[in-house]
Amino acid sequence: MTISKIDKADPLGCEAYYNLRNTLTMDQRTLLMQATARRMYAHDHVEEVVTPENTGVLAVYIARGRPDKWRPWTKADHRRVPKPGSWVTLKPVDDSARAFWDARRKFGLLESVDPEGGECTAYFFPDQVGTTDEFDESMGAMQRSSLVMDEDAPDTPRPLDGTQRLNIDEIQLLNVHLGKAGGLNFGLSAILKSESVQTPSPHHPMIFGIIDARHSCDERFWVQVLPTFHELRGANEELLKFDPEICLCQLAHSYIGMEHSTDKLDMRNDFLFTGMALIRDRCYGMTSCGTGGIWALTDAHDIDNFFFGRTMIEDTSTSTKCFLMGRRSVYIPPTRGTNKQLMRAVPKVSANYLDALERWDTGAVQCFIAQALPLKWFWCTYGCNLLLMFAVLGPTFFTSNESLAKVIEKPFDHLDDAFMYMISTGTLFILFVSVILLSLLSPRTLNNVLRYLILLFNSIYPFNTVASVFWLIIPPWLCLTAEFPFNLDAATAIIGSMLLKIVEFSIVSKMKKDSEVQGSELDEMSIFRSQQMDKVTVPIKLRAILKGFQTGYRDVVQKHDNSWWESFGGSKTAQWVKIWLMSINFTMVVSVLASFYWLLTAAFGLGSYTLVDVTLPVIFGMVQAIINIWVTYDPLFFILRGNMPRVTLRYVEAVVMVAFAIMTLFFVSATS
Repeated sequence: MTISKIDKADPLGCEAYYNLRNTLTMDQRTLLMQATARRMYAHDHVEEVVTPENTGVLAVYIARGRPDKWRPWTKADHRRVPKPGSWVTLKPVDDSARAFWDARRKFGLLESVDPEGGECTAYFFPDQVGTTDEFDESMGAMQRSSLVMDEDAPDTPRPLDGTQRLNIDEIQLLNVHLGKAGGLNFGLSAILKSESVQTPSPHHPMIFGIIDARHSCDERFWVQVLPTFHELRGANEELLKFDPEICLCQLAHSYIGMEHSTDKLDMRNDFLFTGMALIRDRCYGMTSCGTGGIWALTDAHDIDNFFFGRTMIEDTSTSTKCFLMGRRSVYIPPTRGTNKQLMRAVPKVSANYLDALERWDTGAVQCFIAQALPLKWFWCTYGCNLLLMFAVLGPTFFTSNESLAKVIEKPFDHLDDAFMYMISTGTLFILFVSVILLSLLSPRTLNNVLRYLILLFNSIYPFNTVASVFWLIIPPWLCLTAEFPFNLDAATAIIGSMLLKIVEFSIVSKMKKDSEVQGSELDEMSIFRSQQMDKVTVPIKLRAILKGFQTGYRDVVQKHDNSWWESFGGSKTAQWVKIWLMSINFTMVVSVLASFYWLLTAAFGLGSYTLVDVTLPVIFGMVQAIINIWVTYDPLFFILRGNMPRVTLRYVEAVVMVAFAIMTLFFVSATS
């Protein structure tokens, strides 16, 4: 096995440099080449590039070799444990920066592992040195082989090339997580090993900000971010002190050129950033959204694993890890009435954004498997959630058709129903009183409980798509069968629905008020776009659940790395969303046509149903079908714009067959 050298045309191994080099002056090019020279012999590196005088700013160049450049054939075999096919480096001989980089110069591929004997065999690659003539002179001092100590002669170093047999204690896994988490963890370790910052501690934290390539900030950034990690103390609040419990400050995302009228796929995610995030922030529970996340590190121990890398979404999973350790977060909302937000970004195109949605949902399922299922917090929190759901829905599904008034009037004649109502009312009363008491006696405990609820939602929300599928099935069912699918007590169902609506509108009203107080604005269009995407992303969440369980199994059982992801239209997510939306609109149109059939046949006495029998279910189903068409119309035509499917014979035949199948089932149901 060999590793190809980087060619002369692109000595930095990246297309960005190849496109940029013609615009650089000779001095600029020389400075850049010197700063990145170490990458010629090591796949990752840290180098000081610019240290402006009297500015207090240190620019650091951090390069981490692209995995697909030097190990594409082992990507499927990458593991988090030492097994054949895993990449390793030598362990540093001490904690010095020189030892750290010397150890990482030599990397090898494990060929065999003997856990009982504590030994392993690995093929170590030679240094990639002197790839171009122009670097030979500048790298002369660096051209030396990595060495390990000979066991027979401890004072004599021996070269480490080719296949070597070593003790397992002499090696460590290289870049355990290949995705963004691995890059961030390497960046943290590299910055510390560059000895340019102080070792973090609760009294001297390291503030680590993440701004992705499509995003940018201005001079206001640190001025507004740094105070969020501090608190005022003293009798007159005259002392300013760092709060070690604050682990994260999250900024709102803002995208250039995106308005409600053009944001058909809710790329701005305004409902989160101007609504839900503010509610979460009331309990210090806003989880990281990746870019715009500024972290406070207070301990250098295990810093190369600070970002949780066992999922595709290191931001949410790291927030989960920190919250479970008792730490908190703060949130800086967007400013109302201006485009000059603290962080601005170029939006993704539609296909890439849909791929990103699938990645986020898949990562949530991976969090569910890695951070929820094995831990007690999940079962306690989810058990309370199920109890609340039972208290709300129990009277609807587990009582007879007797009216609530009769049950109250003669409870001993309807003991089962009365008992169900007592359990439901008692549970809701206990939960309500508990929240009130905690808010008065121990707000800190209540905030901690609320953060657990946020973590629960973050790990199970893809599964909530079952409810979306259910409500999308209801209109066709009503329009095609002219019957309600459930035999419920109308009074109980209506009263319960009205109470839930009152709670919903109260919560939204509170969110709007809090948003205004914080200088932001939550408008109805933001809420509508969020509801719209709830229907649009059904296939994305279903695919994410399947992928999440597959990759989660490989993570837990086979110790594979789940952090690697691509978000550039490669997963065909847009095609599945397009098929889904076209199917939804077709089904809803058929449902509307079927509802007219039922109403006309009942009105003229041509069927077995009377107009009284079919009016309520059919009208309700038809209205819901029209609403679904209205909600999904914009996203569908936005995705189809410039990408209309070509009508071919086999698709026409498939549509005709499906139409005849629906008509057959419909007429069979009508005649029976």
